[in-house]
Amino acid sequence: MGIVVTVIGVLGLAGSCCKNNVLLGLYLFLLFLTIVALATICTFMVVLIAKNASSKGSQNAEGGGLNSRMQKFVVGKWVIFKSCLVDSHVCQALANNTNPKSFLQQNFVPIEVGCCMPPADCGLKHMHGPNRNMTKSGVKSKDPDCALWSNKSDKLCFDCISCMGGVLFNIQKQTRNVAILYACLVVLVIFVFSTGCCAMRSISRRKQLGLI
Repeated sequence: MGIVVTVIGVLGLAGSCCKNNVLLGLYLFLLFLTIVALATICTFMVVLIAKNASSKGSQNAEGGGLNSRMQKFVVGKWVIFKSCLVDSHVCQALANNTNPKSFLQQNFVPIEVGCCMPPADCGLKHMHGPNRNMTKSGVKSKDPDCALWSNKSDKLCFDCISCMGGVLFNIQKQTRNVAILYACLVVLVIFVFSTGCCAMRSISRRKQLGLI
């Protein structure tokens, strides 16, 4: 991508400095293709985001709020996603907090809620950090995530459906950010394209008047 941008920039600079409409024309053509490519990618991301607009942070991965194709991708590659979560110690900050009061006052991100803690309705007793103990009354919920929970740092709730939901939400958020970036790039390239068109028109007019 960097090489392509460099080549396009050199063509535009050479065409402008040498007053060469052929080089400027090629420069504008490549810019036009760049605009089309960026706009296509941006549109695809906007459509993807629109389909996921009703999703929530720790939403069940089978809940229907997220794009089914994205669901299948994450679920199908979950072993890889899970390995990345474990290796990156995504729950380490929670494990380091041994004060129950301050722990519960933290602002948790969706991945921490879904992967580092069991669902609240499981009725597990909070000890410290992400660790939980079974109460005397046992598990209060039929949520399958309750049975998947473990206090082991390499397990926790990494196999839970809520963890997949947290990862899906994170992917959606990153997709939105990238879409905004691409939209800004489209606007910027359109501005550069318009400037190039004006420069080409100016050179043609000056050549007709014999000024060049």
